[in-house]
Amino acid sequence: MKEYLWPFKPDGYTSVARYLTVNGAQDTIDFLIRVFGAKSLRMIPGSEGKIAHGEVGIDDTVVTLTDAMEGWPAIPSHVHIYVTDVDVVF
Repeated sequence: MKEYLWPFKPDGYTSVARYLTVNGAQDTIDFLIRVFGAKSLRMIPGSEGKIAHGEVGIDDTVVTLTDAMEGWPAIPSHVHIYVTDVDVVF
């Protein structure tokens, strides 16, 4: 097995990451924090107040996302999130 100078993925990250390209990344992040108790992990600002790269942690999962930009349009997607009490979350 090849040895690397640094880990191939950050500690606590899964081998497969969800990456969302959305309109309104900050609104999506705020929603994930408010509804699912996500923790903001990393934010790289883009131009015009957009987010070039953002990461939030929900339980044992990191969700990465970016604002749609020229050449990178928003992509419809679905994300399934398991919660302990759906009625409370709803």
